[in-house]
Amino acid sequence: MKYFLFIVAFALSAIASEQRIICLGDSLTASYGVQEDEAWPALLQKQLNKEHTNYKVINAGTSGATSAGGLRKLP
Repeated sequence: MKYFLFIVAFALSAIASEQRIICLGDSLTASYGVQEDEAWPALLQKQLNKEHTNYKVINAGTSGATSAGGLRKLP
């Protein structure tokens, strides 16, 4: 049985007052099987844009990623 772990790391940056949200995860984050604009990080970006927030969502999902690999990506 496979378990999917989605790790969403919030990296807040003061560059140009733009806040960044980095989405780490497996193929579901990386938009495997759907159009890139239909992946959940893209949908999150669309919702944030509707709410007129100054956030940029960065999709760092990788097909085949694991929770251990996700932890290695974090500082």
